[in-house]
Amino acid sequence: MLPTRRGAVLLLAALLIYLVAYYSHVGWYYVADAVAWALLLVNLALPRWSLRGLSVARSLTPLDRPRRQGVFQGDRVRVTLELRNEGVMPRLFLRLVESCPLAAPEERVRRYLVGMLGGRSGVSLSYDARCHQRGEYSFAPVEVESTLPFGLFRARRRLPAPLGILVYPEVFAYRPAHLSAGDSEAAAQGAAVGVAGEFRGAREYQPGDVLRNIHWRRSARESRLMVKEYDPSLGSQVTVLFNGARSYGAGRETTLEYAIKLAASIAKAAFVRGDPFRLLSPDLEATLADWQRALAYLARFVPVESSPTARTRLLDRVPGRVIALLSTADPDGPGLLGRIAPGRLAGLVALQGFAPELETAGVVEQARRQGATVVTCAPGGVAEALDRLGVAQRPLASALAPGRAL
Repeated sequence: MLPTRRGAVLLLAALLIYLVAYYSHVGWYYVADAVAWALLLVNLALPRWSLRGLSVARSLTPLDRPRRQGVFQGDRVRVTLELRNEGVMPRLFLRLVESCPLAAPEERVRRYLVGMLGGRSGVSLSYDARCHQRGEYSFAPVEVESTLPFGLFRARRRLPAPLGILVYPEVFAYRPAHLSAGDSEAAAQGAAVGVAGEFRGAREYQPGDVLRNIHWRRSARESRLMVKEYDPSLGSQVTVLFNGARSYGAGRETTLEYAIKLAASIAKAAFVRGDPFRLLSPDLEATLADWQRALAYLARFVPVESSPTARTRLLDRVPGRVIALLSTADPDGPGLLGRIAPGRLAGLVALQGFAPELETAGVVEQARRQGATVVTCAPGGVAEALDRLGVAQRPLASALAPGRAL
């Protein structure tokens, strides 16, 4: 409980009136002083009482492409707060402060004023926000404030309204030339790992799995949808290499954020094709079995440190084709590309313009020495870079077709 500026003024006035009454012995000063102290005592108790019996529930509704599964960076969402008064008496002049972690930093704080909230009733408050950056977010409690009745004292209470949301990275269209029109059915269904090898078994159906892979006999026996699993062909594997230990730029305009957007877009094209997909960084190795797992992994990814041993060990034997996403300012870039076996590096997306003072031509020259396609990606140029990468890989279509290793 804290006094407002108005309350501090009245408190000072009450003290002065008391001193005047004490030394002058005039009865009206004692009356005025008693009234001032009575107002202060009443206002000291009522704000805290007015916050009792309140509760808040929070919900989130996607506004852009609501049928699409999940929320992606750049999507608009509507957040709704349901404020309820479980008490019998009405509550007056409640101020709410909401912090939305999904929005841009300058747009996160939202303030509301509820003039009256009747007993055993509720009120709905909503606002729209645009998801500023990928990541996993948890909403903080809603702060409710009351200065009832005359604004002399301020009482605050934090009401929990738990809500967690995973914002997926922005995904762009990427259609390399070796994706044929026969993949349209898989693309329309979200695309999971297709039939690329010998039958291995069955697992439970997950959103995004190709319907033609449903194991109907096993599904009938277990009373739930099951899909067939096959051993993937290593020759068709798509490996995306990026350096998760280094990031250049600021805010969401960093090389790491752009690498994740590029990786998500390339991953979607791989799953549409039915190719195995793997993420490779100097410190990690992740083979992702379906589109939803890839999105969730990339959404939660944070920069990590790598050891000198890990920087070389994971790059020694890389099956399939490799697409590298590296910054031209990364001093480790040429060494990472040099560890890839000859002929395995299919393409390099060189991230330029994020740290111009540190950039060199080393990573680009190394990729060209290995015969890889090289395209550049500047801030704001993800879609253009993917278009150029898809067109530039046309000569690689036959060499990188499933079943044929380089």
